[in-house]
Order: sequence, then structure tokens, then C-alpha cells
Amino acid sequence: MIGITGIAIDEQNNLIQGNKIAVVKLYQSKTAGEEVYEETIRDVVVKNGFFSIPLGLTNDVASVVRANPVLFYDVIIDGRSVYDGDFQPLTSSPYAISTGYNFYGIGSPVSTVTAPVGASYVDTRDRELYIKTVTGDGDWVKVGN
Repeated sequence: MIGITGIAIDEQNNLIQGNKIAVVKLYQSKTAGEEVYEETIRDVVVKNGFFSIPLGLTNDVASVVRANPVLFYDVIIDGRSVYDGDFQPLTSSPYAISTGYNFYGIGSPVSTVTAPVGASYVDTRDRELYIKTVTGDGDWVKVGN
């Protein structure tokens, strides 16, 4: 999973508010080209213009990151590019998923997923993130609320 944050404004430069649908697109080039990944995220909370999007909840973004040494992204909210088409580069943190120890599935990984310490797991049904903290079957810790 990759976290994308930003500030969204409308055509009159007012900060956007409320629950929105966001579309995130990944590209191989900063200026143009065909997108290599797209994900629609529903119920993105936008408060005082600020948003935070968990990318990779519904699609396999990890394989796209692994296959592309350089990627750029755009976020569309209310039909408008947050970055006015000036695609932003993914930074080094998203590329940490190239370790291969990132998993996703339906339901909690506790007692069901074996992985090394430091692995991550996204429950795609409940939209929850878990991190493997120590060796053992039940040592996954849910991150966040």
C-alpha cells in the first residue's frame, strides 16, 4: 500500500471539503504517456483541502512499482487534477514494497499469514493495515484506528 497526500482546491481556488471519490493514475513519464495503473478510491475524506489516499487497497500496485523503476502520479478529485497535470514522482518510500514482503487479502492475517518481521498486510475488505512485529504466528499489529 502507498500513501498519497495532497491539497485539493476547486476552480475558484477554494479548499475542497467532504467525502469525495478520487482517481489515482500512475505514469512512466512526468509529462505524457499512457497510464500504467489506475485506482478509484471511494469515500476519501477531504478536510480543509487536505486528503490522504491509501493506494493499493483494491488493485495490485506493488507489481506495477516493481516493474517500473520510475513512476509519476496524478490525483483527480471532482473531475479535476489536483496537480493540474503536473505529475508528481513517487518517492523512495513507495519503493520499499519491492522487498516482496507485502501481502493483501480478505480478513485479518493473524494466525493465517506467515511472514518475516517487517512485512505488511492490507485487509482489503475492512481497509486495515497490519505490520508483522516479531516472530510468531499471532504477532501482526493493526496500524491506525
